[in-house]
Amino acid sequence: RTPPALPSGAQPVSVRNILAPAPEPEPEEPEPVHRQGPHVLDAAPFRNVRLGSTSTIPLEWIDCVGRAPVFKTIRGEPGGAEFCAAVARRLQKRLYTPQETILARDEYTPELHFILSGCVQILYERGDQHPLAELRSNDLLGEAELLHARPNKAYAVASGSTATITLSITKDDFEQCLLEHEMVRMAVKIGFVGMSKK
Repeated sequence: RTPPALPSGAQPVSVRNILAPAPEPEPEEPEPVHRQGPHVLDAAPFRNVRLGSTSTIPLEWIDCVGRAPVFKTIRGEPGGAEFCAAVARRLQKRLYTPQETILARDEYTPELHFILSGCVQILYERGDQHPLAELRSNDLLGEAELLHARPNKAYAVASGSTATITLSITKDDFEQCLLEHEMVRMAVKIGFVGMSKK
């Protein structure tokens, strides 16, 4: 008996075709490298850190914390990466236009600022041509005032031609992070004391 003709373009099905193994999946494309500013984000110390399910932390925030003075020395220690991630989870992003005051002299501002981008000049008087210091990405601002609970000794002013972005954490939130991470608490306080003496 002659089998019915196949429709135009159809391929005959054989037992060999049915039992043939499925083709191997194509290899996935490697994930692109995230970049922020002039350097590659260094996420290696935080690869196995549980960041929590209640919020998503931008990778550049964690990187900024991990590169800041004091923090970059403890992130490789036991509990250090978890502490940096806990701090990053509580940060608030703030944008300052050029010449806008971030910290005012003789005022107490119980906050710690991580400079994400831009430039900050430390001035004894507004309008001074010779700043006491100049801070840039990954620097800290306000650590001495936070540590000693004292008024600001100078003005901190956003400078340059573009906006300055900081990531800030309140004194209460920062102290809560220290309470939750006893393994690094003393190292952080000693580091801040050393910075305040410079």
